[in-house]
Amino acid sequence: MKKLLIGFVVTFVLLEMMDIIVHGFLLMNAYQATASLWRPDMMQKMWIMHIVKLVVSFMVTFIFSKGYEGKGTMEGVRYGFYMGVLLSIGMAYGTYAMIAIP
Repeated sequence: MKKLLIGFVVTFVLLEMMDIIVHGFLLMNAYQATASLWRPDMMQKMWIMHIVKLVVSFMVTFIFSKGYEGKGTMEGVRYGFYMGVLLSIGMAYGTYAMIAIP
């Protein structure tokens, strides 16, 4: 349980740091160029992104810690499927928070 908790915290902190670097610095010019596409109240919905990152961080850590048995390719396929489902749900909520889709 202790390793799971440490892995969860480290994963969450790394996701937050990567978001700051990628979205705050590297993509800032692209975001400014497409400002008309974003929700006018986007910053009020940013809490959704932090909740998504918390859930994703926990689930990535949990799925890996419970699913890694070193049994080969099918284990990797199963892990990839679980991660694909998890990340697509996170992407859907992130898109909702940022883009003004009617």
